[in-house]
Amino acid sequence: MIPDPTAAVVAYLLGRTDVANLVGVRVYGVEIPGEEIVNMPQKLVAIKPTGGGVHRGYAHYSVGRFDVLSYGETPFEAQRVELVVRDTLKNMPRATANHTVLEWASVEGGPLALRDPDAHWPFVLTVYNVMSSDVEVP
Repeated sequence: MIPDPTAAVVAYLLGRTDVANLVGVRVYGVEIPGEEIVNMPQKLVAIKPTGGGVHRGYAHYSVGRFDVLSYGETPFEAQRVELVVRDTLKNMPRATANHTVLEWASVEGGPLALRDPDAHWPFVLTVYNVMSSDVEVP
């Protein structure tokens, strides 16, 4: 299995109680699935890879950039989701999720409170760098 940092971040967040208490199982990679769109706005997290993949020397690790979109029913609720996700990722210990080692996550930009330009759903955008393995782990 090829390491997938996006799926690993999704799996890591899904396994954290604080995140699950707010969003349940609504943490998705790349985009919000169609079956969830009909229920929006609601508390939900979308992890979107936005580039990176910078390799660090000969080590089998790279640093990828991710936009993390934290949605809520109101701007205040979206901010609550963002705060919990940020705390969870900032304090992430070295972890293995979805056959990928996650070394660390750092906030690189945001939080920025926004609204979806078409549907007007409130969300908060935070940009992270995440160091992850380039080789599969069991």
